[in-house]
Amino acid sequence: MMSSRWLDCLMVVILSVGLLAGTCVLPYWFPPQEFAVGASFEVGFNNGLSYVAYLALVFLLVLAVARIFPKPNHGLRLSSLEDTPLFGRWLFAAVILFHVMLFTAVYAYKGRFVFGESLYFQSLLHRMMQGEIPYIDFSFYYGPMMLYPAFWLTRVFGLDAGYAIWFVTTYVVGLWFLYTVLGICVTNGRDRALWFVFLALGLFNPLTGINVTMTRYLFPSLVFLAVTNYLRLGSRRHGLVAVVSLAAALTYSFEVAALSLLAT
Repeated sequence: MMSSRWLDCLMVVILSVGLLAGTCVLPYWFPPQEFAVGASFEVGFNNGLSYVAYLALVFLLVLAVARIFPKPNHGLRLSSLEDTPLFGRWLFAAVILFHVMLFTAVYAYKGRFVFGESLYFQSLLHRMMQGEIPYIDFSFYYGPMMLYPAFWLTRVFGLDAGYAIWFVTTYVVGLWFLYTVLGICVTNGRDRALWFVFLALGLFNPLTGINVTMTRYLFPSLVFLAVTNYLRLGSRRHGLVAVVSLAAALTYSFEVAALSLLAT
């Protein structure tokens, strides 16, 4: 007879498959009846059904996963036998390696990143290579740090490879942000590592650009934690980290800059 934990794991697998089928397969079986301008209508994909299936199945999946994963531990750290930083570091490295290898495989297969946001940024980089300047010759709705490092890389590696390197770097930095924030919120090393894997894979979205990564979304939280750490401990090293993180946030995007200033 299967144990309760194995049944929970089986339920997670079933719901994960159901989530994929409900959001990506089922909507084709019930194409939209009313005309709407967009690619979804052209291929017979029902966005409304996909969204409803997503909400329902994600809710059930979260309930199932909550039965398997340990609850976050707050307050004092546990004993050294329960806190396993080496396990967490190896798991962190494995997740980073998985993402880098997957993005490398996608790039090697297509020769470039061909997703919507990626093409948008690459078109802007191409204009910069022709001598145009962001904010002057064309509109750009994010900060210079989101674009200029990629531009500098394109001068060495070319347009496609330069953007790809900056995108993967940005994505990996976002994963490091996630691990750092969890290191503050979840004190037990094993729990922190498991939550990191769950969130990193659960929030995995390779079909984006550098404007849709955890780097952008977690930057204000990281600035808040860095400044708080400096105010608590007061060392020069922590002060330098706080200043550098705030300066980077101010140049990343405008809403990140505003939230980071509020966080300080």
